[in-house]
Amino acid sequence: MKTLERVRHAITMRLAKHSEETLLGVKKAQACIYHLHALGCTVTQVTVRHHNVCIDVEPPKGRLTGVRSVQRVNGPYQERVMVTRCLGCQVQWVERYDLRPASVRA
Repeated sequence: MKTLERVRHAITMRLAKHSEETLLGVKKAQACIYHLHALGCTVTQVTVRHHNVCIDVEPPKGRLTGVRSVQRVNGPYQERVMVTRCLGCQVQWVERYDLRPASVRA
């Protein structure tokens, strides 16, 4: 029975640590959302994991600093995925450009 008690204790301690990390992530997300709102950004989605917070926003009107981008082609569109760090959170958005000739666009 001692082994089972040790396993239960280990699981309880791990879950407590995971909960603390998740709560810290929620607090970081909240601070970042307030900061982004002050910059005029519109937050569309927040994902909190115990090791990372990811916030999706609409393309901001101003520039956020430290932005990295990845370009990809999605059918007739070119998409640029923009990513930066803000107050310990990952902030990302997608800029989309239509590659079709102007005469074909609806």
